[in-house]
Amino acid sequence: MTGNTPMTPFNDEADTDTLLEAFKTVERRTVLEYFEDTESTTVTITELAKTLRTKLDDISEREAKTILYHNHLPVLDEAKLVTYTPSEDVVTYHGHPLANTLLQVEQET
Repeated sequence: MTGNTPMTPFNDEADTDTLLEAFKTVERRTVLEYFEDTESTTVTITELAKTLRTKLDDISEREAKTILYHNHLPVLDEAKLVTYTPSEDVVTYHGHPLANTLLQVEQET
């Protein structure tokens, strides 16, 4: 990731499992790719929903926002990759030293 310094190293097996779970779905990988591919560390949930809508043809922007809010952002937050503030429609990316590598591996498979 250009310009964004990963801030949250994982130190044990539970952390590793949590990190890998965060990369498990296309929706969560799309969110992480958004941050890895841009200079931005903060974005609105609405903007992420638009990005997800572009990636997944069979979902509306409203549906994308709902699944991000209820399903995927909580998992990324638990993995300490993002912090999201639903009342403010804001997601802040914290990164991880392995984020870009895991995304590249997934794209190659």
